[in-house]
Amino acid sequence: MCACAVWTAGEFALRWRTTGRELRQRDADRVFEPFFRTDLARVRDTGGTGLGLSIVASIAQAHGGFAGVAANDGGGALFWVEFPTGVDAPMAVKPLRRTGVASNGGQRR
Repeated sequence: MCACAVWTAGEFALRWRTTGRELRQRDADRVFEPFFRTDLARVRDTGGTGLGLSIVASIAQAHGGFAGVAANDGGGALFWVEFPTGVDAPMAVKPLRRTGVASNGGQRR
């Protein structure tokens, strides 16, 4: 997974790309619905309740923003959350972290 923050004029966005099995369009249309899971074979014991992305979308909407998803070529997906800021951008793009690699040289804060 790779994540980045993007701050442009009037907007702050978090974007992250996942790898893994391909996200089908019919699933992409529903991933922000409460309790939706793309893998119907999964049960609560093997991971998740299907609430995480629904909560993300609700928080974004409560702050005047939105959450989105698009299929990633070769598997996985690109997710984003955007929030209006009303201020100019202090930075363009800043990588946050890659899974398994600490952004501070491996030191825990």
